[in-house]
Amino acid sequence: MTTDTTRRQRFLDAACRDLGYCRPPKVQESLKANEGLSPIEFLRTVIKAKGIEPIDLESHDHFGQLMQLYCQHVLES
Repeated sequence: MTTDTTRRQRFLDAACRDLGYCRPPKVQESLKANEGLSPIEFLRTVIKAKGIEPIDLESHDHFGQLMQLYCQHVLES
């Protein structure tokens, strides 16, 4: 059975590979530990970890692509 942590790692790997949202291992561990967040809250945390302050998350350049990757790797796994 795939755990939520494994699914979030798959998402982080895809976000790094496809969109350049690469974070050091310690930051990845911190991101994966964020349980109970909605998809939007998790994406906001990922974007902030890249050093971007998303005022209006949906206007962020990669929001749609990140949401698609999240759905593919976390929600549909």
